Amino acid sequence: MVFKMFDKNNINEDFERDPYFREFNHGPSPRTPYHPPPHTRRRSFRPPPPPMPPIPVSREDFKELKHFFILSIIIDKEEGINGYQLQEHYNIPRGSMLRSLEELENGEYLKVTETKVEGRDQKIYSISEKGKQYLEHLKEKWANEFATMSDMAPPEVYAHPFTRRPHRVKMMRFIEHCESKEEALDYFRGMRSKLTLSIKRLNFRIENITQIKEELDSVISNIEKMDGLDKKKVKDLVKDVNIKKRHL
Repeated sequence: MVFKMFDKNNINEDFERDPYFREFNHGPSPRTPYHPPPHTRRRSFRPPPPPMPPIPVSREDFKELKHFFILSIIIDKEEGINGYQLQEHYNIPRGSMLRSLEELENGEYLKVTETKVEGRDQKIYSISEKGKQYLEHLKEKWANEFATMSDMAPPEVYAHPFTRRPHRVKMMRFIEHCESKEEALDYFRGMRSKLTLSIKRLNFRIENITQIKEELDSVISNIEKMDGLDKKKVKDLVKDVNIKKRHL
């Protein structure tokens, strides 16, 4: 048996004798079979998808929409409403709500009454005449957009209280916290009352839309009787419909 003598002049000898460092520096131990990593196919580069187009609503439009929703709530509250009630019952974020209320107050669209509740100052908001005019302006401006959204996602389908999960979960949570039969009846009767009101509004809309269609039929019929396009007569037809509507 031949023993290898330690070479004090070789500073790497300690590392070479250690199996860990020998494997590290010179590859795996001869007793351990070497298995090369499996061949992996390189995937071809795929560019990322194009960015989504921006939402076609400007900052000013978004502010108007917030004003629209807040004024639509407040106009139905003859006794007025405070900020806490707006936030609690309608899930409006506090920061956004306070900023919108301040904008509406500065624009004189809201009337503000200050009261004390449990020793704390509290503002009660109600809509002013100027606010009612502003709300009508917003309704006229956003009517077509809201109608398009309603056509794309009909509420009777996407807000169905029994079949749509978010509404069903909310309903089940309420039932879980009901303490009496009367409380449950009030809840479901309130839902039924909203639907009854919606039906009345839809019937009113059907009557108006039917009338508009009849007016369009009349304009189309008159244009069809013309020998050629008479722009002045067409404009007069439109003016006649407008005058008739104003006198109704």
